[in-house]
Amino acid sequence: MAFVNVETMNLSREEKKKYNDLYASAHSGNGSVKGLEWTIDRDREILLVCKYKERQDMYEGDFDLSYWLFYWHGEWIEFVQKKFSGVWVTDDHLKLARKIIKIDIPLAMAHLKEEIFHDIKDAFQVFRVAGAIETRNYQFDLTLDVSEV
Repeated sequence: MAFVNVETMNLSREEKKKYNDLYASAHSGNGSVKGLEWTIDRDREILLVCKYKERQDMYEGDFDLSYWLFYWHGEWIEFVQKKFSGVWVTDDHLKLARKIIKIDIPLAMAHLKEEIFHDIKDAFQVFRVAGAIETRNYQFDLTLDVSEV
């Protein structure tokens, strides 16, 4: 199976509990996986979810940042993305660039960095711009910039 976008309200209780338990166990029993949409590959047990985005009305700081969780090969990887940029080439063709500026890859997985980035890009290719709430069908080309990490 490949990545699919799923709204959390459409996940089974068992699936939510599984990932929330995994997240809590990796974070000293604290927290849960929050987010309205998950991009998930159930066969490979890979999950991409946006934790939160900086919002100008609530915070001071860099409002172009979003914070993400990526569950990959039994580990939670957290990363920060700088605001993405895109251009509509035609009415039904979007080119988008995402830039990861910080990523916390466990030391034991450092040698798998390229494979991790490949799977993050695959997940974002399905997530596109808005994940499960996106209903429009269009051609989508994604560039993932990891030059700063």
